[in-house]
Amino acid sequence: HASASERIKPVYLLLKMPARPSDGAHDPFRWIACWSGVYLALAITATWPVASALTTHLPHDLGDPVLSLTLLQWNATTPLFTSRWWDGIGFYPLANTLTFSDPRLGASIVSTPIIWATGSATAGYNVLFILSFACSALAAHALVRRLTGSNAAGLIAGCAYGFAPFRAAHLAHLELLLAWWMPLALLAAHTWLESRSRRALALLAVTVAAQGLF
Repeated sequence: HASASERIKPVYLLLKMPARPSDGAHDPFRWIACWSGVYLALAITATWPVASALTTHLPHDLGDPVLSLTLLQWNATTPLFTSRWWDGIGFYPLANTLTFSDPRLGASIVSTPIIWATGSATAGYNVLFILSFACSALAAHALVRRLTGSNAAGLIAGCAYGFAPFRAAHLAHLELLLAWWMPLALLAAHTWLESRSRRALALLAVTVAAQGLF
C-alpha cells in the first residue's frame, strides 16, 4: 500500500498546476467577458421570470426580501453613517437600531447606482439577486480553473456552486446568496501561498472583508 505522503503528493501537484495557456490565461479580460456572459445567461434562465419583472415583482415571498429591499433603499436614499442612517428603519423611538441587523453595505455598492438610475429599489434588489447566481458561478469557475488549469472543470464547479440546491432553499435570503467572495478569497489565498507577494496578501484581505460586508 502507498504511504500517506505518496497519496497526498499527486493531489498537491494538481493544486499547484498553473492555468493552461490554451485556456486563455494570456487574455484574462477576454476570459472574464466570455464566461460572465455564459453565467449571466444561465442565471437569467434559472431565475426566470425575475428578469422580465425587474421593477415590479420580488422573487419568493414578502418576508425577508422586503427587509433586504428596504435596507438597500435606505442605504441609497440616506447619507451613510449619519445619526439618521444609524437610527434605521424601525423600532422607533429607539436609536441606532440599524445595528440590530445586517445593513447590507456591500450589497448596496451594487444596488445603489441601479436604484438611482431606475428610481426603483425593486430593480436594485432583483439585479443583485440575479448577479448572486452569475457571480458566484464565475468565482467558483475561476478558482477551480486556477487549481486545475481546465475550463471544463471550472464550468462544472461554477454550475455546482452557483446553482446548487442549497441556493434554492434560500431564495428569500439575499445575504446568503451573495457568496461570490468566498471562492475569490480562496483563489487569493492559493496565489499568496505560491507567490508570497504583498499584492496577493492584500487581495486576500480585501476579498475576506468584502464577503463580510456583503
